[in-house]
Amino acid sequence: MKKVLLASTALVAMSGAAFAGAHTDGVSVSGTAGIWLQDNGVDDVMVNYDLNLSFSAEGTTDGGLTMGLDYTTLEDGTVDNTEVFMSGAFGKLTVGDVDDALQMAAGMGDIGYDGIGIDNVAEVARGAGDASGVLYSYSADAFAVYLSHNMDTAFDDIAVGVTASFGGFGIGIGYEDTDFTGGTVAADLSGSFGDASVAVYYEDSDLGSGYGLEIGYDMGDVGLSLAYADHDAAADAGVGIGMSYDLGGATLAAGVGDAGGETVWDLGVSMDF
Repeated sequence: MKKVLLASTALVAMSGAAFAGAHTDGVSVSGTAGIWLQDNGVDDVMVNYDLNLSFSAEGTTDGGLTMGLDYTTLEDGTVDNTEVFMSGAFGKLTVGDVDDALQMAAGMGDIGYDGIGIDNVAEVARGAGDASGVLYSYSADAFAVYLSHNMDTAFDDIAVGVTASFGGFGIGIGYEDTDFTGGTVAADLSGSFGDASVAVYYEDSDLGSGYGLEIGYDMGDVGLSLAYADHDAAADAGVGIGMSYDLGGATLAAGVGDAGGETVWDLGVSMDF
């Protein structure tokens, strides 16, 4: 753990000298605003709002070395994501609130406006120690490799992942070792067939095996989705349907289903700025 922190400190010091004459593109600001309703199966129906502000910046040296940052805040002023990255011919090194290598390689998507949690039924062991870490990635054509180490002292998390795409198909596989879940292997396979898409997910760890299926259909401004997930450690399987509608500058999204024994739904509209 100390070795990782020392290495991060050395990179920051080195980058300060390297970027003394960097060409910067300035700071860009973007955001998302939304209003939505949710029933999570536990509390009463809740009215929620989203207000996310994201700041990003990067600069490049004459030698082609790029360094940048991403910083996102939530509606209550708390910080949702902070990352600093350095990239070049060697690949990309990101330090901060990053997904680990297994999460980058394999996983399920959720349905609904904010996500009703169908994917969580299958993804019991995926990303157990990703609170703060170091992620290295390298991509070449249709292939990508990921390596990560968690910096959170709660877990000792090391992960590796590989992805590949060819035609309308993609595959990803990853391995993660943590003190909490032991060794976790996860993989997903996806494919598109015209307006339809299909994806399957599988994971195996000391907590058992989980699997999921996603089916999507695009009808222009309207998108429909179906998700199913189960795990040895879950009391019940999860299943749900989702819908999204392009309002021309804003998006309406909704989802309803059974997330491991509880009926859940959400509905909301959002706009990006």
